Amino acid sequence: MPESRQACPFCGLLCNDVVAREVAGRLTVEPGQCPLAERGFEQAQAPAAESRIGGRVVSRDQALDEAARRLRACSLPVISGLAVDVGGMRALVELAHRCRAVVDHGNSDAKMRNLLTMQTDGWMSATLSEVRHRADRVVFIGATAGDRQPRLFERLFGPGPALFERQPPVPRQLVFLADRVPAAAQALADASAGALTCAAIPVATGDLPRALGVLSAILQGRMPAAKDVAASGLRGIDLPALQALAADLRQARYAVLAWAAAELDYPHAELTVATAARIVRLLNRDTRAACLPLGGNDADLTSDAVLLWQTGLPFRTAFREDVLRYDPVGNRAQRLIDDREADLLLWVSSLNPGLVPRSHPDATIVFGHPAMRLEREPDVFIPVGVPAFDHPSHLFRSDKVVAIHYEAKSTPARPPLPGVAATVQALLTRLAADAGVRC
Repeated sequence: MPESRQACPFCGLLCNDVVAREVAGRLTVEPGQCPLAERGFEQAQAPAAESRIGGRVVSRDQALDEAARRLRACSLPVISGLAVDVGGMRALVELAHRCRAVVDHGNSDAKMRNLLTMQTDGWMSATLSEVRHRADRVVFIGATAGDRQPRLFERLFGPGPALFERQPPVPRQLVFLADRVPAAAQALADASAGALTCAAIPVATGDLPRALGVLSAILQGRMPAAKDVAASGLRGIDLPALQALAADLRQARYAVLAWAAAELDYPHAELTVATAARIVRLLNRDTRAACLPLGGNDADLTSDAVLLWQTGLPFRTAFREDVLRYDPVGNRAQRLIDDREADLLLWVSSLNPGLVPRSHPDATIVFGHPAMRLEREPDVFIPVGVPAFDHPSHLFRSDKVVAIHYEAKSTPARPPLPGVAATVQALLTRLAADAGVRC
């Protein structure tokens, strides 16, 4: 059967060249390209779950009526999950304003590690295209970025035309502050005939803050003495390797420090991000350097971008009367639920059936991916369409400089479902019927 090139919305790279075939009325990704795309395309065409109230199958209209009733009855709703496209997030911002809700993404703990650094220190960042065509030294802080975005190394370092041909050619070097070189990166290096090299400086995840601190000190001309290393708990960190890395970064034409904030899952990880940003500033005194924060999975950057342009504020914003209140600690959705301050959770995940609420307040409404399965039955469940499959969509790429438009992919696998935007608008229509009643 003829193959086609498809755009994939299932990680922050938003690749537009996934090879797929139509087999028995279903789009099937050719094996070996990307496990996220294979799984995402399969799940997007799953038979849709039914609308339910307390586990009882009902019509969509009945479920929307019950969702509206519960929103009217609550005192502090939280809207989270937010794995949605641009149109879905715009509708959810309108709903948050109508219901005076707190808005927080399901993955925002990772997002905040970057945001807190941006707010306090700022940084100099690169796009994916800049890294591909200009960077000659790239340091990955950790080793799982390629697991979260499987085609990352192919997109950044794979063969293909370059915008700038350097004579003589400049070898590109990848260094991983981790216990391993990812297999995908090593395979590209092995096939590059020396144009790309990979190396790992063994650093445990918990030691990344100290390793980056040492690298920063070296770049400032303050090489730690051996006695200081022993006293500060830095045993096991390869100081000569970090010293060599500092020298390589100083000599680079364009150095990049890249990380996935989701990997930096330990207390005060924002300080690790701040140190990486500081290293980039130090390098820019004499050469050119940039940060590459890798995110965008579950549309976290898409929903954040919409919230920013609609309100001027990021996640963890509360809509109070006509006042918006941003509080990165107090408005954390999970804290509000765990401390029983929130009495209703509206969880929305249309891209990833695995993004589910970890705990529930008194009432829970879920607008979910058609393949979503929940361990605990919510009070109201309404299946919603998958962006780029059931309806046209826009999503923002990992570097947040490109918005990709997707057409719907009509297949006979199942009838298309209304998307989040249409579902929320139907809910708003019901709430507007009670103009004098607050949600």
